[in-house]
Amino acid sequence: MAGPITTRLGYRWTTMIGLMLMNATIFISFFANSLPVFLIGQLFEGMPWGLFIAVSPGTLFLSGRRLGIHKTEPCLLCSLR
Repeated sequence: MAGPITTRLGYRWTTMIGLMLMNATIFISFFANSLPVFLIGQLFEGMPWGLFIAVSPGTLFLSGRRLGIHKTEPCLLCSLR
């Protein structure tokens, strides 16, 4: 799910959408009156977490290249891929 969204919108907008979705889904869990509603809220919170997990490595890689941190020699970011 995160790959096509990131390709279409970019890393920054995908992260911002993830943050907005996280805020919206936390309300479901926070104001839940019963255990099933709480569990549904927790399930919905998994979608924004998935966006963050998928977008973070690419964002770090591109940020490092822009700052000149990522050179051609092997580094920790390259070994994690």
